[in-house]
Parts: sequence; structure tokens; C-alpha cells
Amino acid sequence: MFRRPSPAIIISLLALFIALGGAGYSATGGNFILGRANSASSQTSLLAPFNGTSLVIRNTATFVGASALRLWSRPAISR
Repeated sequence: MFRRPSPAIIISLLALFIALGGAGYSATGGNFILGRANSASSQTSLLAPFNGTSLVIRNTATFVGASALRLWSRPAISR
């Protein structure tokens, strides 16, 4: 015999559904995985509300051509 759920259970399940659905909606991407290629469909930023260095990138390799950071972008398309 099927028992009808109480109104409290229905409200609790609805609240849980809304809360967990908001987490998926607010996240625009996955994790930033070090050592792998990552991509983004929107701007990524790092905010550090403290007095000091917010990001340190250190490459301890001593090989020729070793660097801590390489940046590039596509040139703008002229119209």
C-alpha cells in the first residue's frame, strides 16, 4: 500500500532540489587542473582580499628555455 508523503517532506524535498540546483547553475566551469590543458567559456579571475602577493608561479627547473609563465592571445581581427 502506498503512503502519501506528508507536506513537510514535500517542502523539504523541494527546498533540497532548489538548493542543489542553484549550485549547478552558479558554477560556470569545472576545476582548474594543474598539469592539464584547461579551457574557459567566460573570464576567470583570482580575488585575494589580503595585503600581499595573491599568486606565485615558480618553475624550479634549470633547463634552457624554462620559464614560469607563458601568455599569448589571438590578434584582433581588423575590419
